[in-house]
Amino acid sequence: MKTPRTVCYGLVGVCAATGYCLGAAVVIAIGRIVFHVDFSSIAMLEMSHRDIVVAVLALILGLPGLRLGQLLGASIPVRSDETAQFIDRLWHFGVLCILIWNPIANIVFGIVMGRDAVHGFGTIHHFPEAFWLGIALPLLVGLSIALLGLFIWVFITLLSGFSDQRFQRYRVGTSVKVARRVLPFVIAIAFGAYEATEFGLDPRWGIVMGLVPLLLIPAASVSMHKHELDRKAS
Repeated sequence: MKTPRTVCYGLVGVCAATGYCLGAAVVIAIGRIVFHVDFSSIAMLEMSHRDIVVAVLALILGLPGLRLGQLLGASIPVRSDETAQFIDRLWHFGVLCILIWNPIANIVFGIVMGRDAVHGFGTIHHFPEAFWLGIALPLLVGLSIALLGLFIWVFITLLSGFSDQRFQRYRVGTSVKVARRVLPFVIAIAFGAYEATEFGLDPRWGIVMGLVPLLLIPAASVSMHKHELDRKAS
């Protein structure tokens, strides 16, 4: 008897995002061939009207790809609720970190840098750099925090062979509590220091990005719980 399939909303989101990116990439590729638009060599604040038109069309025409991705993700059978929860965890932490990271970074770093420095950054750096700092880097932060539980499990497994059982339980329990409470902030601050350096700031400004886990973890927990209820109801 087969285990009933469960809807994996994280997988739906991943497929939708992939479909959207592929649809937008097709439009950009056509724009590059027909209009000779090359976003890899265009500074963010020096786009021509033609560049803007191609970019807007890419954003709009990526929507059919998003819809197709959603349908594909919903059709993929996932028969393990644990697997669905794991994928959901990665999805929610990754996406929500992008949404939380950028406003904090833009406000704090923007104030520290000043308007002229921000404008200068936008006229020097190209879209691949902007994509890395605005999308890929916070996504990596979110995934790192989401995978923290797996790292802790490996740590506990390695530690389980040491000491007597009573002391071992105390030490492992204490280590788990400390790791769960501290490591998300360490991850956010480390990546924040790197991003501050990329903006030409003192890496110590990355400490401010320690605010991210305070918002990310509760938001991801709420959204994952909602999807868990939806899975059980479906």
